[in-house]
Amino acid sequence: MILKLHNWRCFEQADFSLPTEPIVILDRNGSGKTSLLSAIYSLFTGLPFPETKFIFCLKQNTTYFGLQILNQPKAWFLNGKLSPNNHRLTTKWEIPELLHLDFAKQPVSTKELQIFTYLPTDNYWLTLSRSDKLRVLDDLLGQIYGPDYNYNLKRLQQAQTQKLAILRHCQQGNQPLDYSLYLTYSQLLFDHSVKLWHYRANFFQFWQTHLPKLNTWLERSYNDWQIYWEITSPSGHRQPLASLTNPTWEPPDWAKLANQELAAEKLLYGAQRDDFKIWCNQTDCINVLSRGEMRSLILFSKHLASQLNAKPYTIWLLDDVFNELDSSREQLILQTMLQQASWFVATATKNLDYLSVPKCSLSDLLKTPKPS
Repeated sequence: MILKLHNWRCFEQADFSLPTEPIVILDRNGSGKTSLLSAIYSLFTGLPFPETKFIFCLKQNTTYFGLQILNQPKAWFLNGKLSPNNHRLTTKWEIPELLHLDFAKQPVSTKELQIFTYLPTDNYWLTLSRSDKLRVLDDLLGQIYGPDYNYNLKRLQQAQTQKLAILRHCQQGNQPLDYSLYLTYSQLLFDHSVKLWHYRANFFQFWQTHLPKLNTWLERSYNDWQIYWEITSPSGHRQPLASLTNPTWEPPDWAKLANQELAAEKLLYGAQRDDFKIWCNQTDCINVLSRGEMRSLILFSKHLASQLNAKPYTIWLLDDVFNELDSSREQLILQTMLQQASWFVATATKNLDYLSVPKCSLSDLLKTPKPS
């Protein structure tokens, strides 16, 4: 598969020949490994690499980027262009319904494909603020459950924005609350929250059931793995669910909640206020696990997620995944993930001779001049 990059991050113009088998790209820092991974991800999904925005993918002092797969029967590309005032970037993504992928024996429907990532920043997922932790969870669940989860998340965010605008208009203009409009958006927020909660409950149940298997990855034994999931109660306070099994939700007293939200000057109810923690040995895992064990936990959780709503073809893009892991744990994780992956691209900077995975440098894949 030939991947063409134009004005993408550190590359002005480059063609890469991507192999059919799983590979580790072994090269120095700043060589463009992450740029290549992000290009693969964006071409398959039409989205920016996690934790980034398309506008930051533009090579410095340029106004246009382009990504393209060259050896497809039909066009497959992603373009981005800055507005004349350089304030807005518009993108166009086109992908065939059937993909001719080198690692598949037959054309692959886009509905049969899922792609998962690991970034070094994922290591800190469970230590982030509540809203940032939830954002990472939403990205993961969007990969698992697809368009329906993302649709309900988007509609929830829209209802949230509208409710906040109504509250602020009332506060700033010193006017009575438009309760009819407030109730309309409150009901929308509740409806989409319930749909997201069902998806989250399904994932948390699956996660908690399989968390004891993580001990194999950690090569030591921790007891009593528990997920504590907090949602908003009808009174506007977060509280842990007594059980992750078949939870039900009732709408709050909107009139009472309206007065509380006006006084607090923020929204007090909805799926956007969720929080969760993972405990082991009756303690929050972030206070128990080492940095390397936390990395194993995140990789294990994403690997687990890929099996919850598994599709025929799974791609893994793992950026700088081998730091803080000993060689035996690296081999165990790679072997486990490779068993489930249709294709696998990882990056690293250190010597990995002990891993029985094909390794190459960027220059080995590059078919045009090296990045400027």
